[in-house]
Amino acid sequence: MTEPNDPDPMQAGAAPPPPPPGTPFPSEPPSSAPPGPTLPPAPGAYEPPPPPKRSRGPVIAAIAGGAALVVVIVVVALVVAGGSGAKTFSAHGFSFNYPGKWRPLARVTNSATTGTALTSDAVGIDGSDLVQVATYHLNLAVTADNFSQLRDAFDQVIQQTVSQANGSVLQGATEISMGGLRGLRYQITATNTAGVQTESRVVLAFRDMTEYFLNCQHVAAYATEIESGCDQIMQSFKAG
Repeated sequence: MTEPNDPDPMQAGAAPPPPPPGTPFPSEPPSSAPPGPTLPPAPGAYEPPPPPKRSRGPVIAAIAGGAALVVVIVVVALVVAGGSGAKTFSAHGFSFNYPGKWRPLARVTNSATTGTALTSDAVGIDGSDLVQVATYHLNLAVTADNFSQLRDAFDQVIQQTVSQANGSVLQGATEISMGGLRGLRYQITATNTAGVQTESRVVLAFRDMTEYFLNCQHVAAYATEIESGCDQIMQSFKAG
């Protein structure tokens, strides 16, 4: 609204004032003006700001949409009777060794997930102290060319999924090798659906469009045993 004593900005012969900063460039002429051809702006004319740079959101969507990234925290597992000798797991096209006194675990459930596992198996001591090994199909192959970019995407998904489990990331991504496969390792905390506070070593290893996921989870009392068993699994892991 113009004050009574202000000069009329549109008086005859006066040029209209330039739009204030941040004013969007009109996409079409005012309704009172007749339609006309679209012309490039004259030199010095107001032009719309350049479009924002594309984020890496589509990269995350490409991984997460229809493909699993992370299963954060194992909650309940039914113990299956087993012997005390050294054991080898072999199924689904991969294998690994694990401590002889550990047992296979069934009916594994999770308090926070992203995606759906193709396969999921677990071995360990009990429902809170175990190693879950799962496989997932990704929507794009992980290669040397895109590994760094995808690492940022995995970092974000790990953080989001850990938050769902009321946990935190203790140690961010560290590059590792498991069975000759390039991967990432995280150290996290989480709370399972039984209200138990746990800590996990989460490992993601990649082979083309397949992700091999390890969750080496434990309470404080079994930290040494589970971490040692996790080392054994990673060192003996073979895929293909």
